Amino acid sequence: MTGSSVAAQEVLSDLLDRSRRSLGRWEERCGDAGRSLEELQERLRSGRFHLAVLGQFKRGKSTLLNALLGADLLPTAVLPLTAIPTLIRWGDVSAAEVRFLDGDRKERLSGSVGELRAFLVRYVSEKENPENRLDVKEVEIAYPSPLLQRGVVLIDTPGIGSTFRHNTETTLGFLSQCDAALFVLSADPPPTEAELAFLDQVRANVPHLVFVLNKVDYLAPEEAGEVERFLRDLLTEKAGIDGETPIFPLSAKKALEARKRGDASLWEESGAETLRRHLIDFSVAEKERALIRALSGKASDIVADVLLSLKLELRSLRLPLEDLQKRLALFEEKIALLQRQRRRMAALLDVEKKEVRAFLEELIRSMGSAAAEDLKGRLRSGAVAERDLDEAVPQVFERLFSEATEAVSARTGEALSGQQKAADELVAVLRKTAAELFDIPYHDPQSAKAFETIRRPYWVTAKGPQTLSPLEGVFGFFRTDDVGTRVDKLVLANMENLRWSLLQNANEAFRRFASTLDRELTQVLAATHGAVEAALHKRQEAKARFEEEACRVEEAAEEFDEIYAGLTRLVGESG
Repeated sequence: MTGSSVAAQEVLSDLLDRSRRSLGRWEERCGDAGRSLEELQERLRSGRFHLAVLGQFKRGKSTLLNALLGADLLPTAVLPLTAIPTLIRWGDVSAAEVRFLDGDRKERLSGSVGELRAFLVRYVSEKENPENRLDVKEVEIAYPSPLLQRGVVLIDTPGIGSTFRHNTETTLGFLSQCDAALFVLSADPPPTEAELAFLDQVRANVPHLVFVLNKVDYLAPEEAGEVERFLRDLLTEKAGIDGETPIFPLSAKKALEARKRGDASLWEESGAETLRRHLIDFSVAEKERALIRALSGKASDIVADVLLSLKLELRSLRLPLEDLQKRLALFEEKIALLQRQRRRMAALLDVEKKEVRAFLEELIRSMGSAAAEDLKGRLRSGAVAERDLDEAVPQVFERLFSEATEAVSARTGEALSGQQKAADELVAVLRKTAAELFDIPYHDPQSAKAFETIRRPYWVTAKGPQTLSPLEGVFGFFRTDDVGTRVDKLVLANMENLRWSLLQNANEAFRRFASTLDRELTQVLAATHGAVEAALHKRQEAKARFEEEACRVEEAAEEFDEIYAGLTRLVGESG
């Protein structure tokens, strides 16, 4: 670590300490501020820089990580595997530790790469741990890779867009812990609307991004450059990504094969060496600065919210009582307007939900017809014998399920994107209104904030069957029918399962969106309107008491002003 990085780390550590000490009696009103600051302190103390590997299901994230580590350590398969985040840090001895949600239980294994891999499958695969029924919080692997020696922790995250919605939710919930990310796309297929929607949330939570264009071995040499240019234009125009952001074309599959064979020329040809060198250089020159910038930005947002609450209370304590009552009345009028706006949003949300449902119903009808034609065509052509119909079903419905879930994901993301903007504006207006009415400076967040319930793919849940193969009981019912009727009933059963599952999850997504917004508004009201009301109650007490209280609040506000200024300086200096 450089001298300037050490100095900046010491400054940040001191500012975080001061923030936690100064919260004191105001911590209850400020919600999770104390706990959030404590988490930032622990991250700073450990020097752990979280570099997450993010992307859609089957883009090759785990294969890429294995190639970079130089060992076939993380499980990979045709079906979704990573149900929970897997953290990989430096260790002299190869080992894995499983941590559970109850906070007390842990399971640990030291051993060879093969032993560790088998151990991991028990906890991170959908087959062995469906929907995380074992209540695993996370898995941490220690491994002696040079890439990890300088405190970088690689994180294999659940892929978005698999048939398991909880995988997507886990990844979205983990974004706030990431300091930087490798966002993995692939040449085949090209980026989807769901990926671009997910990228919006990544940008709102992760300060440093690097893009990987995987599977370039699927392209002819003359196509690779064209695809890379297309991808860069797409990211710039559709996602607002800086045109200078690095994009690394590579083949993770070739890279891993090269590592297994010890083939230096194949490794270089794969493109992975260029990415590895970039990450090594980044860990040497940029990791400390990026970590300090990320933590300072997160801390400044927390402190800004505390400051707003304190300054509202202080201003309310110092205003003439009649003036305070007038301003509070105006604020409550504005709150009433915003609450009416919230009700209008709820009505619009219902309309959007109905339109998504209509889209889903039409999609299921058209796909059901296509599936029936496909299966009957295979039977007529002799490509599939009647006795082998069981085996043909997964081939047809695997593709349809994937297409349907991606289409509904994109349509639902489109429906909620406008709602998200309105929700962000509603919360911001409430904060700004309080600041303006009481003549208090308003601090915009250093990092964008987004509602995590938005734009999630809405896949099959535990309430409905998650197998693509027909159930044995269903086929038993079909056996007495002619083959055409059997196919029609089989298609109906599978498509109804998909329709019901997607509908339930879409409804849940809209409900969670509304619930998250209401919770955010409640917290902001407690920090703004609650602070003013608290001051008014104190004004109605003995004069000496509320003046004494005003002095205490003023001292706390001055302290947090200094802390906020220090944090914003750190963000700028480490940028």
